[in-house]
Amino acid sequence: MSVIFSVIGIDPGPTTGLAFLNYMDDKLISKTLLQADGDSSAALLEMMLATYYSDRNAVPKRFAEVESFITSKSAGTKGEAAERTRELIFEHAQILQSWSYYIERRKKADIYKRDGTGWASDKRLKAAGLLGPPEQKHANDAARHALYAAVHDARRPDPLRKPWK
Repeated sequence: MSVIFSVIGIDPGPTTGLAFLNYMDDKLISKTLLQADGDSSAALLEMMLATYYSDRNAVPKRFAEVESFITSKSAGTKGEAAERTRELIFEHAQILQSWSYYIERRKKADIYKRDGTGWASDKRLKAAGLLGPPEQKHANDAARHALYAAVHDARRPDPLRKPWK
């Protein structure tokens, strides 16, 4: 009997990226990559979950990764936008938890470096068929988190290590 895995990646912020990956056993069968205004992203997440993932028996394996946001002395980690990003992380994690998702929080720097290297590189996203255009930066970042969670938490195949189905 085939098992469906749902893997969600979220890049929270003033513009929030959302990536929904669905696997049938080891094969990626569908993907949805979105960008939304941060203030409407929680409602969009709830709508997607209610529309596509309401039957827990049909989608028994649920994994998610929400980008972690670390406060530091740098300019981008202070102020209203930074505070709202931290609130969004909490809101999204709370929604996912209420839908029975196993959730990890990882820093972008842990999976992807500013110079384009690291585990969740554009090359790996492209191999998985998840790399969107540059203007979809936040959706691409959400896809990085979703793919990392798919491979490392849900144990789905790495598109650069095994034949991608």
